[in-house]
Amino acid sequence: MADNDMQLEDMEQPQVPPQQQPQAGDNGEALRTQISATAASRMKLPPFDADDPAPWFGYAELQFRLRQVTVPVDQFTVIASSFLPGSSIFREAAPILLSVPNDGSYTQLKEFLLRGHTVSEFQRLETLMTAEPLGARRPTDMLAEMQSLCPAGEEETAFFRHAFLRRLPAEIRNFVLEEKGPLRAIAERANLFQTSLSSRPGLAAISTEEETVAAIGGQKRKGQPQQQQQRQPQQQKPQRQQQPAANNPTPVQLAQQSAGLCFAHWRWGANARSCKAPCSWQGN
Repeated sequence: MADNDMQLEDMEQPQVPPQQQPQAGDNGEALRTQISATAASRMKLPPFDADDPAPWFGYAELQFRLRQVTVPVDQFTVIASSFLPGSSIFREAAPILLSVPNDGSYTQLKEFLLRGHTVSEFQRLETLMTAEPLGARRPTDMLAEMQSLCPAGEEETAFFRHAFLRRLPAEIRNFVLEEKGPLRAIAERANLFQTSLSSRPGLAAISTEEETVAAIGGQKRKGQPQQQQQRQPQQQKPQRQQQPAANNPTPVQLAQQSAGLCFAHWRWGANARSCKAPCSWQGN
């Protein structure tokens, strides 16, 4: 009975084809080399990122591990074949790319490209200081781009928070200006407010439109002669009487109503200490 059990156990074990079983010594090394060369011949990398080469090499080496491209010469071949002849990168690294590859060629090529294309800390900070405003991006996307330029350990400093907040539109910045906690959480709150504004097309342009009108009006007043400025009140049409605030809610109030939240949960989220119905906050 014991012999039968032993035979059954042996039959249940997965069997590796004899030609693929790694062997000690030269046979095992030959098989490893064969697997590496075969995988390298089928591997194709995305275009080289000259603006940020370190993550590109990190992705390439991840693919090497997944596909078992373990031989340095094969790794060099994959990297070298990703550069098109005639491209600026190919011309730049031509002395290495066109040389006979050896076990040190991959390391030599990697160090050469990293040294020539890695952005200095000064350049990263210069880019961070001159970054564009939010535009059509989400606040969390802009934060991720800015954090990629920020020196390690500086992502939550007062200076970096200021650099992030000043690139938000005025209506979004005013909404999250007093928020505490991690900057990522503040950016997510800004996402929510941005979505609420975009759900009402007329609201997203209110602040920008008012600022533009005010700026144009200021320029006209500066450029008008004194007599024209004195006649201006006579030419203005009588303004309509403003409606009460309850019938003319602000953009923030409209966004709050659209989200279905009470003021406390809309302003403070999970940190709210009170709640007034109606409110759609989770857990109510």
